[in-house]
Amino acid sequence: MIQTNRLTVKVCCSFVFLFVASTMVAAFGQAEAKTWTIKMATYFGTDHAASIALRECFVPMVEKKTDGKVKVNVFDSCQLGGEMEFIEGTRAGTIEMAIFGGLLQNTIPEMKVFELPFVFRNVDHMLKVFQGPFGKKIEEEYAKIGVEMIGAFSQGEVHFANNKRPLRTLADCKGLRVRVWQSDSIINAVKAIGMSATPLPLTETYTALQQGIVDGAPNSILNFKNMGWADQTKYITKMTIMVFPNFYSVNKKWFDKLPADYQRALRESTAASIAYTNKILKAEEAKTEKWYNDKYGIEIIQLSEEEKKPFKDASQDIINSFCAKYPWGKKVLEDIENVK
Repeated sequence: MIQTNRLTVKVCCSFVFLFVASTMVAAFGQAEAKTWTIKMATYFGTDHAASIALRECFVPMVEKKTDGKVKVNVFDSCQLGGEMEFIEGTRAGTIEMAIFGGLLQNTIPEMKVFELPFVFRNVDHMLKVFQGPFGKKIEEEYAKIGVEMIGAFSQGEVHFANNKRPLRTLADCKGLRVRVWQSDSIINAVKAIGMSATPLPLTETYTALQQGIVDGAPNSILNFKNMGWADQTKYITKMTIMVFPNFYSVNKKWFDKLPADYQRALRESTAASIAYTNKILKAEEAKTEKWYNDKYGIEIIQLSEEEKKPFKDASQDIINSFCAKYPWGKKVLEDIENVK
């Protein structure tokens, strides 16, 4: 009887072991077979450097690093709505990933720093800032609203084009009428350096330049061409009055559910895509500057940091007002300035 019971116990244990083992194997197989699909939303056009980098770098790299378990579908050109729509979609989880700019500044006050004049020396300076404590702070603030920020880049520096005279000093700016977008930050910035600000829609800018309603406009090197303003431009002064960042952002709950190696794959692919975007932008800017000169005889003026200093000093009241409103601003701006 005892022998029979022992045999029965052994048989039962064997069955239990086999059942548990088979269940674990099945579960492991299901985990291995699980796939994730990412809807990636951007407002950039199909031919923009950021969109090219997504297609040629980000998408294939993510799929390669995850053995095809993570698929990325890119929806550029605002296919999933405007910027605010896919910001909200990413926060809510109806969109897994998106690239967007600074529209969250009313939710995250630290982002208002981006619109202050002469905060970043150039794009490279901005990227280094986001690799340090300030970038970490923005990531933490994003996380509080349900978004994982996994990378930052810029589509270009804001310079000045005009058809009156080369701008090298504050005196050269005096009295120039420039088209600006509807924002207190840029309006105050151009006024501070002696220009007259005229808010106008992009669609009305060419005619305004042609008719002499405005003499010029701030924008990036590539956008002066993309907006079709080149034949109404004689001078472009590169002074980097602003550098606007864009962010690779992921719904945090969705991101947290990914296996750790897939999270790492997304971060590494984002870093590679950002580097690829910057490479394309720099090459396109150099080619576009040559095109400006060869086709239209546009003079490109590059201000040194020393030459930019009077412009920066003239904007100090804007900085002071910001720091008075946001007591943390002074320390943040000092930290940004000290990044080399």
